[in-house]
Formats: sequence, structure tokens, C-alpha cells
Amino acid sequence: MPEVPTPSLVDLTSHIDSQLARILDDRQQIAAERNLICQHLLDQDAPTAMFLNPDAPVARSVWDRVESLLQERVNQRTPLQYLLGEAWFYGQPFMVAPGVLIPRPETELLVAWACSVLEEQAQEQAQSPTHLLDLGTGSGCMAICLKQRFAQTQVVATDLSPDALAIARQNAAYHDVALTLLEGSWFEALGPVSPVASLQFDLIVCNPPYIDAEQAKHLAPELGWEPPTSLFTDNPAQLYTTLFEGAQAWLKPGGSLMAEWAFNHADTVLPVLKQQFEGVFAFSVQPDYAGHRRHVRGQRRASFL
Repeated sequence: MPEVPTPSLVDLTSHIDSQLARILDDRQQIAAERNLICQHLLDQDAPTAMFLNPDAPVARSVWDRVESLLQERVNQRTPLQYLLGEAWFYGQPFMVAPGVLIPRPETELLVAWACSVLEEQAQEQAQSPTHLLDLGTGSGCMAICLKQRFAQTQVVATDLSPDALAIARQNAAYHDVALTLLEGSWFEALGPVSPVASLQFDLIVCNPPYIDAEQAKHLAPELGWEPPTSLFTDNPAQLYTTLFEGAQAWLKPGGSLMAEWAFNHADTVLPVLKQQFEGVFAFSVQPDYAGHRRHVRGQRRASFL
């Protein structure tokens, strides 16, 4: 019986691409997922490895692990991040698992904008921010990145899900940062018996469940694996109204609430917020990679109009 030839790295990457092409149309996404698979299972960067040694042999055990992963990715449409147990955000790995929202690239822009706002504020006030709040922290990715940038600042992160808080706690330990993690829905977690009940915050960030529930059936099947309470809302305008109503009591004068929303919410939700809170917040928006006004900032006025 002839010996089965040992597959090479180029064989493996070609196989990954062909399998992913069964469910993905975007070549960039195929390449990104292939690179994540190779980085995770081969512990090497796929483009670099392909350039240096495309004919390098791949152990049969590695091929089998990749094949098993691809079968679940393609046949079950399981998000790759859940299969690998991690997602990359702001250039760093974060543990994720079913029940915890997978971090999105667009949210990195919210963190970058938040850092810019806080740095500007620190220069104006000649002091660093003292307290930050992340509502619905999920994996903890935003809270951890902000804590890394502002190490002397107390960062409080809340989530309704004990499973999400457990993941956030593990991510904080992995990245060696200290977070104050509280269980509860948004501001309810900061109630009178919480250790932060008397605080006011320089910044509140939130990536709420902003997708209109009516759109659920039209979305990619991968979203069915993520917690619906982290994705969908029945009333986006009411959701953000509730968010800004709650923020009034917890923001310092001049502090900001910064949140992510859908690509069209600057047209449909922002007018509602301006009508209700124009005397309390000064609003601005920031585009995402596609030019959509994806993020909103409400800066609390020093005195209400």
C-alpha cells in the first residue's frame, strides 16, 4: 500500500480556504479566519510562515484538529472565536465562550475614541480620570483596554450574566489588570449596597444590544450562537433613552457616556435623544470603518440648561 504523503503548510492553508469558501463570500474574512486558525493551532502567523517555508510539513494530528474544527465551523456555523475559545480585540487575545458576546472590530474604534476623549479631558483638567464604568462588559475587553491605558483609574464593569462576569474576571487576570466587577443590569448593579454606590464617573462606555429584533431572521446564522440579550432589542430608541436617563446620576459634570449603535441610529435615534436630553448632554457621533456614524457620545453639561 503506497505511503500517504505528508501534507504541507500550503496544502493546509488551501484546504482551510476551500472549506471556508463554502460559507463565506468575503475573501478578506476567509483570510482572517485562516490566519486565526493557523495562529492558534500552529502557533505561527500564516502569511509569514507561507512566505518563509510554504512546503513545511504539517503533522497529521494538526491536520486532523483543523479538519475537526472546520467541520463544526462549516456544518454548524459555529463562530470561529467560540471554537478557538478566544477573540482578538485591540491587538490582544480575549477569552470568549458561548453566552458571551464576541468582540467586534468596530468596538475598537469606540475604545480609541474614549481614550482620546479622556486624554483631552486630562490635559484640560491637569489630572487623570479617576473612575470609569463599562456597562454590559461581556468579555471585559473594553474595560480591560481602558484600564491598561489609564492604570491609576478605577474601572468598574457590570454585567447581568454571571457567566460573562466569570469570563471577564479570567480575562482581567490574564491581562494583569484589576477591575471592579459587579453583577446586575446596567446601573442597577451600582445600587445602594454596592461598593461604588457613592461614585461618579468621568466616563461611561456601553455596547448595548442594539440590533432591532425584527431583523434577527435576516442575519447570518453565526449570530444564533451568541446571547440574544447581548444583540437584540425591541425598541432601540427606548433602549438609548433609558441608557442616557440612567447616566445622568452617575456622570461627573463634563463626563461622557459613549456607546455603540446600529449604522442607521444616528438618523433614527439621535433626534429622539437630542429632543429629550439636549439640555443635559452635548451630543456628537463618530464613524466606523465603513463611514457609518456608529458611535455616539453624550457629554454631560457642567450645568443643565
